[in-house]
Amino acid sequence: MTSGSADTRVTLSDDTFKQFQRFIIEQSGLYFAREREDALMVGLAERMAATGAASAQDYFERLNDERHGQQERKALFDLLTIGETSFFRNPAQFSAFTDLVIPQLIQRSGGGKRSIRIWSAGCSSGEEAYTVAICLLETLPTPDGWTVEIIGTDINQRSLELARQGLYRGRAFRTMPPAYLDKYFHKDGDEYRINPEVRARVRFVYHNMVRDPYVPMGLGECDVIFCRNVTIYFPLDVTKRVVEKMFYSLVPEGYLFIGHAETLWLITDKYRTIEYPQTFFYQRPPVGKRVDVKVAPRPFAPLPVVAARSETAPPGRRSFASHRTAPPAVTEAFTRALGAYHRKAYEEAFEQFVRLSKEQPNLLRAVFMQGLILANQGRYEPAVDLLRQLLQRDNLYGEAYYLLGVLHQKLGELDQAVGALQKAVYVDPNVAVAHYQLGEVFRQQQQADKATRAYRNAISVLTTQPGDQFVAYSEDLTVGLLIKVCQQRLESM
Repeated sequence: MTSGSADTRVTLSDDTFKQFQRFIIEQSGLYFAREREDALMVGLAERMAATGAASAQDYFERLNDERHGQQERKALFDLLTIGETSFFRNPAQFSAFTDLVIPQLIQRSGGGKRSIRIWSAGCSSGEEAYTVAICLLETLPTPDGWTVEIIGTDINQRSLELARQGLYRGRAFRTMPPAYLDKYFHKDGDEYRINPEVRARVRFVYHNMVRDPYVPMGLGECDVIFCRNVTIYFPLDVTKRVVEKMFYSLVPEGYLFIGHAETLWLITDKYRTIEYPQTFFYQRPPVGKRVDVKVAPRPFAPLPVVAARSETAPPGRRSFASHRTAPPAVTEAFTRALGAYHRKAYEEAFEQFVRLSKEQPNLLRAVFMQGLILANQGRYEPAVDLLRQLLQRDNLYGEAYYLLGVLHQKLGELDQAVGALQKAVYVDPNVAVAHYQLGEVFRQQQQADKATRAYRNAISVLTTQPGDQFVAYSEDLTVGLLIKVCQQRLESM
């Protein structure tokens, strides 16, 4: 093995690698397979150089040292847990939080104590916790009349310090409604600083989700927990322990939000699944009531939300993007209908798309949007019927196959879901999320070999793209994050 400066890597024998791997799992829950060893090696090299460790074994002994080991472990974890986040990441979940969860919390308060307690677990540099505060300020009828406590926790001390500073650059705002930038931030040089009214409702503390207690550290009696894209870094047994402890950190009827590429399927049956347009989340049932799990909760990838597309199908395979241009004569009308869709004025949008379909029979994009609206309203079976009619007219409409596959999965019709998703990846093999979704269905069917192949196909597509780029047809998944999800699935097969 060799060691070097902070920008070099170390090389470990299999036995030494497994020694570090076991130690890091036990101390932080983070799992580094050999496929992800580069990130671990760079982190180890930097800390070995900083501490003057002569060898990897010498550094391992420092990590276990009674006097200095705890601080050194925190320093190492700072290097291994650099998060990727932004304000209002996964807007569908924050729509559910604002439109459904907060009104429920208001209703439950009645005329009694008006307080809300929310935990942002794995908060990284604070964008999620501050987003929660903004949602409450926007939704509570009299925010100053409520006791609001939002706790952001993370294992990364550097990220927590950035969160406390509340200072952000433009990239952090890429999924935030623009009006909120002027309302809740003020310019500070080349950056934007969170306003005091938001900052006052959030506190940030160090917490190791694997090693530290929950309730004794003030992380109990939570009305809502956000723990999104955290457990994808954990092995299955660690995820089960974390999810179990979070259950008891929630009040009865409290809510749990996890990443939309994550699922509690095969993890626990204690939570109730709540579906909402384009997303789902979980709830701890009331005291004395059990969750009646007739079928395993089904993971659900977000539906594609895309711009105007149409025209008659050319022969042969083509990318999903070949539908993305509307004839000039209907662009204005289509844009108006699409605007109503994005405002969630679904009935208005549906009527406009129906009218467009009558006026322009070849505008198949208008038909697809009708199916998408029905799906978003939870009217899955009518959506399936409409998409099948569309595919009779254009049997190479890749997005329709993808959406049809997602809907069949939601309806528990897994064989039909496989058929539709296989056609989606045939039409366009470069849509990674379709391969991933196919892997999810095969996993539900316990067809490990086929699921493995689908996840590997997804990774193969993703590795040709920049890691911080958003994945096509997903709401907020970056390429790097979806690769990690696929790798986690492969490791658990």
